[in-house]
Amino acid sequence: MKTSTMFILAAVVATFIGLTAYNFSLKASFLKGDYKNPFYGLTFSSVKDVNEVELQSANRITIRIEKGKTPGLWLRDRLKGNLVWTKNGNTIKIDLTKAAKDGGFQIWDNELILIMPSTVKLTSRAYHRNKEEEKKAHISGNINISGFEQDAMQLDLGKYTTAFLDKLKVGKLNAVIGNKDNGNASLVISSANQIDTAAFDIPGEGSLDLMDPNITKTHYTISDKATVSLNGKALQAIKTE
Repeated sequence: MKTSTMFILAAVVATFIGLTAYNFSLKASFLKGDYKNPFYGLTFSSVKDVNEVELQSANRITIRIEKGKTPGLWLRDRLKGNLVWTKNGNTIKIDLTKAAKDGGFQIWDNELILIMPSTVKLTSRAYHRNKEEEKKAHISGNINISGFEQDAMQLDLGKYTTAFLDKLKVGKLNAVIGNKDNGNASLVISSANQIDTAAFDIPGEGSLDLMDPNITKTHYTISDKATVSLNGKALQAIKTE
């Protein structure tokens, strides 16, 4: 048998063995139910005694903020060296490194999860290297907030940010969506939310989508350029007035 033929056969056998081992690994992971674990493949860092979030470079970040007993950050390995966070008092500040920002690094869904006992305030701000980049790159970050039961929550959503609220029980919600100069911010509230009083301020081209949440009392301060979408009880209340 020629030496070249032997090398080819050896390569085929090695590939077959590798694929077989990989398939067994996938099967074992499936049988263990890893696909059901939202933290599978993520690394945990403890973050205690915080209830406010300051999210920088928010247009490049997708993050889930959830209520939980063990506060901290869960993150995918590829975020290491690209994501930075600091704690100042009761506030956690999350950002990308300068190299990650300038390199166009983006954090996708299921890569970054923040567990907190409560979230009383969230502020988000976008990052662009210059005006030219902002004109070309219409990338929007996503913030998913769920599971909290508390007296009040304050949201200050900067441009190029979309926030989604789900399964919240809040006494009073105050939300500023975008700014006068450049809206491009949006807030979506699902039907699984229960809110006593909600005040929405949309000073520019921001948007609000109320997907039939249970809100007892609502106050709007909106510009002529704002977009508000109503479903269910909120829409019916306007029709009957």
